[in-house]
Amino acid sequence: MYLTCPGDDAKTEEMEWTNFRPSNVSYVMVSPGAKDNRLNLIVVKCPIHGHVVLAEGRVFQGDYIKQQGMQITKQNTLE
Repeated sequence: MYLTCPGDDAKTEEMEWTNFRPSNVSYVMVSPGAKDNRLNLIVVKCPIHGHVVLAEGRVFQGDYIKQQGMQITKQNTLE
């Protein structure tokens, strides 16, 4: 149920793993299989709100990123 963004009207939130379908995942793996030790590497991103999950485990809301003047680089890092 946490794989579907509440703002994604095109996807169906599933409450049971037995009903899970990859087509219902809202979030995008930005750096799948990356062999990168940069802690600020973005691993997952919400395409709707701009929320990101960094390789080191921190999560940032899209609004916070904008408010703090942070940038997502072409190398998929948060600066």
